[in-house]
Amino acid sequence: MTDKRDMGNDAFWSVDDLTPPEGKKRNGLPKALRGSEEVCFSKADANSGTNVNINKKTNGKNEAAFTYATAVHPKRGGLLETRHQKGMLIEQIGISSWPTPYSFFEQFKRDALRFFDAEFGEEEFEPFFSFMPQFFQLNGKQLRYYLWWRHNLRNGKLLRPDYSYILLYIYEVLNLPEKIDPKDGARQLALIWAKCRKDYPRLDRYLSEWLADYCIIHNVALPTEILMPFYGEILHKTTLKEFYIDALDTKNAGGRMAYYRAILEMSSTYRFRESKAITPQNKKLFEEHIPGAVTALLASILDADMQGLQGQTKRISRDSYAGAVCTYAEKRMLDLVITPLDIRSDLTGIVTDAVRYSENCLRRGLKLRAGFQTTRLTDEMKTVLDGYFAVHFPSASVEKRVQERSYDEKYDAKRGFSEDEAKAIEEASRSIALRLGAVYEEEAEKEQKAEMTPKPSAQSDSAVPQKELSVLLSGGYSALCALANEMGVLPETLVERINAYTTELYGDILLEPASDGYAVIEDYIDELSSFKEDN
Repeated sequence: MTDKRDMGNDAFWSVDDLTPPEGKKRNGLPKALRGSEEVCFSKADANSGTNVNINKKTNGKNEAAFTYATAVHPKRGGLLETRHQKGMLIEQIGISSWPTPYSFFEQFKRDALRFFDAEFGEEEFEPFFSFMPQFFQLNGKQLRYYLWWRHNLRNGKLLRPDYSYILLYIYEVLNLPEKIDPKDGARQLALIWAKCRKDYPRLDRYLSEWLADYCIIHNVALPTEILMPFYGEILHKTTLKEFYIDALDTKNAGGRMAYYRAILEMSSTYRFRESKAITPQNKKLFEEHIPGAVTALLASILDADMQGLQGQTKRISRDSYAGAVCTYAEKRMLDLVITPLDIRSDLTGIVTDAVRYSENCLRRGLKLRAGFQTTRLTDEMKTVLDGYFAVHFPSASVEKRVQERSYDEKYDAKRGFSEDEAKAIEEASRSIALRLGAVYEEEAEKEQKAEMTPKPSAQSDSAVPQKELSVLLSGGYSALCALANEMGVLPETLVERINAYTTELYGDILLEPASDGYAVIEDYIDELSSFKEDN
């Protein structure tokens, strides 16, 4: 045997002698489905690349024999298409084939074509888990349940899923454009996202990217009507916000409101979803009314054409379907020329204060303490926000008026009015109110001090940025920058430490972006005064 070390570098790395000869390929159904009369396939579909012969017998058993047309791969890394967009933020899209060929998902493509028209009768739920589910990972019960589950899903009925079944179905849509019309495929992805996202929140992370890639690659419209109920949450999580904003029709009211919701998600530095006032009982109110009030304000102060909010044009590249099971034939490299939104610092301050003001309104309606200061809102802006809550969250005030009417009706004087008796009642009431008022004021003061006193952190004392807070509260942001220089770190590093600490204590940041760096939010200076005194 020739020593490969004497045959040159290329021959040395050859593994041909170590590779066993290719065995005979086995066609037909998996073992789990052989002999089952309830499994059926459609006749040969010339467009699918799969030919089916139902009547072929192997070892005395009925099996379906399959042959596969070889996929014609696009030129490696070659530009396939360039499109000029009419949107406000995306100017041009370039679509290229994936530069490096690979074949490790070809088995999935073959199986997906093989089972695309397969159906199975009613089957009980069978759990299934895989990080990247594929057909070959399913056992007999799982495969039969998946076919039954998919049959119902295609007919508009969602049976009990497992997360991995959902992913497997999504992978079918992404990899079979020859079987599923892309326009219908986009709707299927949007529908399963809308139906399953509450039970499987991870879908937001993946489908916000994959659905955008799918629509861009196949040049189909985003089904915004399906996504509209949670459009703001999509914009909060996706990395391609420009695509979702451009998909909105700002000429109609729904599209404009979704656009203003996008501005809210991109500009507010206060994360109201992490508020300490949120409970399972009132969470829905926060999710509905804070964005509703702020978008109403933005609609009154911004133009729907984004005038003055567009930044500098830039080019970005992204690989499609990142993290998904995707064959080389469907994988693409996307190059986009975009003009991203550039949120001004003054607008950031207004939106942040509008969120806080809206939370104050909600807290008062829920009879909770409301203490956020909102100095950057004008009286006109506050009037708009108050008007929203007067219409959409009037329950507290309406209830109060009803109680007052009931009280008046119950104690309405049926006999003559006596001025002397009225004065006596008034004096007695005043005396009782004074005694009770002193008690209530004392209790309220104690409660307020308890609320405003920082709770001890579960972290170690070293996690408390004592020195940073002391320098900041004594000397301002410039002093904090000087401290960062001494410590050999960026000022933003210290800002993050401080904001992480105050978020843990109060559910809000202490430093927010300003034109000259960062500014201290005055709401919490008194509560943190102990750090200033320690300096």
